[in-house]
Amino acid sequence: MKVDIGPPPPSSMSILVRQAIDDDRPIVLEMVSHFLRDTGYGGLFGAEALDGAGKLFYTALRYGGVAIAGALLTPMPGARADQVPVGFVAWVALTHPLAGMPYLDELAWWVEPAARGAGAGEALLTYMEEWARREGLHLVKMVAPAGTEVGKLYERRGYAAVETAYQKRL
Repeated sequence: MKVDIGPPPPSSMSILVRQAIDDDRPIVLEMVSHFLRDTGYGGLFGAEALDGAGKLFYTALRYGGVAIAGALLTPMPGARADQVPVGFVAWVALTHPLAGMPYLDELAWWVEPAARGAGAGEALLTYMEEWARREGLHLVKMVAPAGTEVGKLYERRGYAAVETAYQKRL
């Protein structure tokens, strides 16, 4: 099912973040397909990754959360405002096996390239951090591809680079 993600939001548009529900699965899967197409993960994981994305969505809903960022669009004065999805983040709450502390582990985070710079990424990160605080979690673990702006965003937000992850498909 093709979901229209919509045009890029100008930076002056409002970005709203909300908790995803079961009906949002097609929206998230469409954005996961963009992620796989536009990053090195598509080549690493192959075609089965999109099938796995459905499982990831339901796992995150059950053991953590999924949030969707949307650009608020009002087509004309007096018209009903609508949201065009521009990003999502999915996470689970776990207990760290070494420290025994509850923490949030990011599973997937994506903002449509045309919408970057409009505040959607920051809004999703803030939403997720607030959820973790409310749930009594003490640590947030995020990942970023090496050498990207995402890592710089994390550092600006007070995150420390602790390790580098390497992956190899066997």
